[in-house]
Amino acid sequence: MSQVVVIAFSGKIGSGKSAVSKLVASHLKFERISFGDYVRASVSAKGGDPLSRKDLQDEGQRQVEADPKSFLSSTLIFHNWDSNSNVVVDGLRHTSVLSAMRHHFKGQLFHIHLEVVDTLATERALERGDELSSLEGALEHIVETDVGNDLKLAADLVLDAEEPIEALVAACISATKTPQR
Repeated sequence: MSQVVVIAFSGKIGSGKSAVSKLVASHLKFERISFGDYVRASVSAKGGDPLSRKDLQDEGQRQVEADPKSFLSSTLIFHNWDSNSNVVVDGLRHTSVLSAMRHHFKGQLFHIHLEVVDTLATERALERGDELSSLEGALEHIVETDVGNDLKLAADLVLDAEEPIEALVAACISATKTPQR
């Protein structure tokens, strides 16, 4: 049996990670797992607002600080991931979760970071309906520091999210055919 391929996407709010990860997963016929979907369900189950960026960031941060390995495991279980299936993971936001993923997937992980300037990230977030006041608070959340700095440095590949989405998807697919590990 061949080794399972795991492609993880990180990037700031508005970098395009969800859109790119969906297209990459579809093109490669991989399962797709989203940390954001898991956190939204967790917030909802606790009676919080799954549309509130602050609630989402706070809940994700709380779970990661408590135990990043458990956060990863809970996300995989939430999505009913088959450990024999290739997978695209959307929404990597913490270096501690990246470490847990590298340990869990035993070197099968390829991490792609989508780099975006704040003005474009804000424009994209507003286009999809985010409120400016909640977006400004979200961009100042502690998690954004990890995403913008440390995860970028830890990535196997960093792409400029200002490129057309078709070019980003093609670059991701090309890079993951021969991962440089």
